[in-house]
Amino acid sequence: MFVPLHVKSYYSLGYGTASIDELVDEASMLGFSALALTDLENLSGQVQFHYRCCAKGIKPITGLELRAGFDGRNGFGRKSERLILLAADQQGYRSLCRIVSARRTAKGRPSQEHLTGSGPLPLVVQNSGGLFALSDNAGLIRELLVSGAFSRDRLGILLVRPGMNGVEPLAIESARRLAVPLVADLDVVFLKKPDHRLHMLQLAIRQRRKINDVANSDVCESRERWLRSPADARLLFADLPGAVAAAQSIADACRLDLSAAGVRFPVTGLPSGTRPDDRLRERCRAAVAERRTRNEPWSPSHDQRLAQELAVFEDLGFSAFMLLIDEILVHCRKEGIPVIARGSAVSSLIIHLLGASPIDPLSQGLLFERFVHGGKSEWPDVDLDLPWHRRDEVIDWIYEHFGIDRVATVSAHHKFQRRSALREGLKAWGVSSSVIDSLSRALPPEDLGIEEVDFLGLGEADNEHQVVVSNEFETSSRGVPADVLALVQRLIGRPRHLAAHPGGMVFSQEPIGDILPLERASKGVVITQYDLTTVAALGLVKIDLLGNRCLSEIQETLRLAGNAEPGLLERIPENDRATLALIDQAKTIGCFQLESPAMRTLLASIPIRHQSDITAALALIRPGAAGGNAKREFIRRSRGEYPESPVDPSVADRLRETHGLFLYEEDIMVLLAGVAGLDLAEADEVRTAIIKSGGDTDALRPIRERFLRQAAARPGTGNLPRARRAWEDALRFAAYSFNKAHAASFGQLAYLSAYMKAHHPLEFSCALINHHQGIYPLRTIMGEIVRLGVEVKGPHVNLSTWHSHIEECANRAGAGTVRVGLDKVKVLSQRSAAALLAERSRSGRFSSFRNFVERTNLSTRELTALILSGSCDSLEPLTVNAYPFLHEAVVKHLQLGSGPEVIEGLRIQQSPVKPEDQSHLKLYQALTRLRNELRYLQMHLVAHPMALLRVEANRYDCLPISVASSATDSSYIRLAATVAAMRRITTKQGVMQFVTLEDESGLIEAAVLPPTYRRLGNRITTPGPFLVLGRLRQNEGAVYLEVDDMEPFYRRPRPFHGKNRRLCGKG
Repeated sequence: MFVPLHVKSYYSLGYGTASIDELVDEASMLGFSALALTDLENLSGQVQFHYRCCAKGIKPITGLELRAGFDGRNGFGRKSERLILLAADQQGYRSLCRIVSARRTAKGRPSQEHLTGSGPLPLVVQNSGGLFALSDNAGLIRELLVSGAFSRDRLGILLVRPGMNGVEPLAIESARRLAVPLVADLDVVFLKKPDHRLHMLQLAIRQRRKINDVANSDVCESRERWLRSPADARLLFADLPGAVAAAQSIADACRLDLSAAGVRFPVTGLPSGTRPDDRLRERCRAAVAERRTRNEPWSPSHDQRLAQELAVFEDLGFSAFMLLIDEILVHCRKEGIPVIARGSAVSSLIIHLLGASPIDPLSQGLLFERFVHGGKSEWPDVDLDLPWHRRDEVIDWIYEHFGIDRVATVSAHHKFQRRSALREGLKAWGVSSSVIDSLSRALPPEDLGIEEVDFLGLGEADNEHQVVVSNEFETSSRGVPADVLALVQRLIGRPRHLAAHPGGMVFSQEPIGDILPLERASKGVVITQYDLTTVAALGLVKIDLLGNRCLSEIQETLRLAGNAEPGLLERIPENDRATLALIDQAKTIGCFQLESPAMRTLLASIPIRHQSDITAALALIRPGAAGGNAKREFIRRSRGEYPESPVDPSVADRLRETHGLFLYEEDIMVLLAGVAGLDLAEADEVRTAIIKSGGDTDALRPIRERFLRQAAARPGTGNLPRARRAWEDALRFAAYSFNKAHAASFGQLAYLSAYMKAHHPLEFSCALINHHQGIYPLRTIMGEIVRLGVEVKGPHVNLSTWHSHIEECANRAGAGTVRVGLDKVKVLSQRSAAALLAERSRSGRFSSFRNFVERTNLSTRELTALILSGSCDSLEPLTVNAYPFLHEAVVKHLQLGSGPEVIEGLRIQQSPVKPEDQSHLKLYQALTRLRNELRYLQMHLVAHPMALLRVEANRYDCLPISVASSATDSSYIRLAATVAAMRRITTKQGVMQFVTLEDESGLIEAAVLPPTYRRLGNRITTPGPFLVLGRLRQNEGAVYLEVDDMEPFYRRPRPFHGKNRRLCGKG
């Protein structure tokens, strides 16, 4: 049987074309019994490869290809100096990890720079244990043989067919002369011959070249590098059966199985002889004692739950893992860094006691079995949220504390999405930027699901508007050939590059470079080539340390409010009336998880009376519940418009807070356990099996029959009908139910965020400006801050620090204003700002603009940004009243190279302004300042655009949004507003557009239905403002505008004289 020992997948970034699944499935279909994966200088796909091969009955062989001159970026190295290494066993795998880690992390380390792009032989000689070494370069094999690191039976000269032509006799003679095997090789780069075009496209993208240039270059592979069948391969080498036998012999000697990895225990700081189980028990006892001193609730149920969790952790050997988490938590408390766990870990009472979660899982009905149970052998998932601005500080400590060779950052495999595939693929084909931009704008957003975009459910209203989800590119009238678009579309989902995961860390007791392949990411950090899923499959401990901007906002709010003592978050009162009222009114712009259009629409539709309602809302907004009928049914029940159905007694108490609906995964678990007498671990396995079945009747049949048998065997009567009803409920709700622990953890942060907004609006506003990155632009956040009644002053070179801060008001005790920081001035670099602040600290404030220029070394671009953003106002000759005339004159002189002494004497000779023109002059000045604020600060400080244009808007009978939102259903209204957010989806009737409109009084959601979109086209190419005409609609308590017409405000028709009378004041 022929064995391909030299095969690349798409993890040979920019080179190979086949995914792991495609590669293995094709090999299985062709009838191969064994297959090697030898990607270019990486092992990224190896674990997935082993699992897939095992599932398909193919023997997996791990290897890689090394090349002199390979740089990991654009250079693929010299193919003529390549070496293929195959791992015979675990020792060989460790050798591969050490070799690839040394080569891929050398860049940036002076002592190892010689390894970057160099020939691989020295490293291979040092780490030869358990390896086979093959090459079509006889010189490399000769050097390895002379080194003594390899015996002859561990070496081989590759004979590549088709392709070697005239050099074949030399390869055959070299193998004979060196007495090493001649090995048959197909040198597979892609699966099928037509995939050669995809190979060329990937090369062009990777090397930033045009595809025609790549096609004629040495780096491009032959069209013959595809995977032939075993029969065809044997026919190719019919004259050299020994070469085929040599490949088979090597394959037989390779026994590595990466799918059989066991749990690897983490490094801990325990003294010798201390059992992790005893130490964890001791830590929990101390936490319980401290809890009792604070008179916090603790019941016999808590004792029982704690004993259960400790026993499970001890049985599974997970106590050391929990102590690892505890070490991190203790350090963070010591440094005043708040930490909050998210996800299923919140279900653990021990996680709560160690201080990772303020949520008592018993009070929320959270089930430990959803996190860990005796049937689980893999490490549990623990995600810890940290303030984003202090996350790196914690990670630095982890490296120092646990050892730089025992910890690594996990990689994220970034893949081509529709937009990046389109842009980069068409650029490689030489398509013009204008066409690429046009096609790109036609694509829907990639970070929002359909249920988040069509949150009003308009796409579900009837079959005509049914949502269509497709990766197809819009091609009409763009002039791009269909076959080119089809090829570019194949990029979607393929790896693009590796980067550091936002928070994944992996821990090991042994040197991590011996068991994982490492490389240096573009920003210099060392990362694993494996992603989180692969790291977990190998049994390694991983923890996600995630930077959370909300935690930064909360911490800064409390600090500014004078409440920075440790543990304050846990003492914030539950179910605060002002906080719940703010959320109930959907006034949640700037609040974590509560500000999206979808969430605010939902909050406006349901009563928020308790924190549990926030948890429910977060579960409802997720895919599944939001896309089906569950959300609509919940809304109607919560509003008393729909009766609650009877539920099984086992879940009656649990479902009261969700109005009788199975909203959470935990509800399904309790139902299945209560009806069939299962323990909760078994119930979770049944729930998981139901979801994995995808509704397949054949797959569900044995699960259902076993469940019904167990229920029928219980004492009592009526069990079988009850079990059938429970099974139907589980089938109906399991697919969209959500992890309550995850919803509760996010709900807690959302509540705390809203609490800060309700009780500390000034401090919260300052924290938002410094940290917030939600779905809305900063200008929309600023509009909300102003509506809170908070005064915000622009950045100023004499008054601002790098970040925004609060200035006390001398004439108002306890009052203050937010002073925007210099970090918000676009163009101004952090280095320049730091030098500016240092000079101000050293020599005092700047006395004039000339003094400012002479004492700082800023570029003309930076000075322009500071001048036009108002950051130099009051520095003579610049004054507020002279804006923008003098400011523009100063900028012009700077651009002409005039010195500061010339600028110092500038004055504006302004003619007297008639009293009736004063208002026009002030409006012009305000609008010009507004334009420059948006350009350089991305926010408006002088006023909201619509506040400045309100008089003009009133001429067209435009209502403020706050007034329009209270109009009766079906009212025809006009608005003058800017665009805060915009999303598009494709329905069977065409494109539907969803828009968040904003004016100085508030926000309103709007929908452009397909017929209107066809008539108007995409009118939204800028943030506006726009003149909008539409009909107000009410949808289960939520209000939105059904748009009929929309025009840029500057193109508004003059009253009674324009061609579009519908947009005029009388319609």
